Amino acid sequence: MEAVPLVGLMITRSDEAVLPEWLRANMKFLDALLVLDGSPLDPPLDPQLEPDSLPDSSQPSMDSPALLKEAQTATRRIIEVFIAECPGRAEHIVFVHESEDAPAAILHLAPKSDQTLRAAALQATRKAFGTQASRAWLAIAHPDEFYYHDPRAVAAGAQAAGRDFSIWWALHALPHTNDLEEWEKKEGAYRGGGAV
Repeated sequence: MEAVPLVGLMITRSDEAVLPEWLRANMKFLDALLVLDGSPLDPPLDPQLEPDSLPDSSQPSMDSPALLKEAQTATRRIIEVFIAECPGRAEHIVFVHESEDAPAAILHLAPKSDQTLRAAALQATRKAFGTQASRAWLAIAHPDEFYYHDPRAVAAGAQAAGRDFSIWWALHALPHTNDLEEWEKKEGAYRGGGAV
């Protein structure tokens, strides 16, 4: 069975403190990454624009496409640095700001939530990767969570089992050895179909 690509969906806002390390540590596990950024936009650095002509000195208006096209965020700059360091990955990372047309259309329909942000990221993934996205495994990629194991192995296992999704619970806290006996009882009951 042919391996299906794994595309990460990252929804971020002002995570620049951890993003460079995340990209260096985790991009080796992903075939592609779509980043939906909700960070505040920097005003464009265009000498022809007077500061007073900007709708708000800290946040360009969504009604000004020319300003948005030129606007940057710290997240975008970090991704640009990573791509410069790893030029072979340039076409594998897509940056979308939530104020761009497609995500903004979804986010104006309902209050911003995890689900509406994921819907916007999924729509942007389909737009960026086309039909390839419909044949890819998608992984939620949190900028403050690092892969310990290769997530492609999880996707490959689910694919080999004929599944179309997998829930993979990452270990957030390592149990103490004193908890081993109780865990083995619960794990045995779970695997045997008993109640936990």
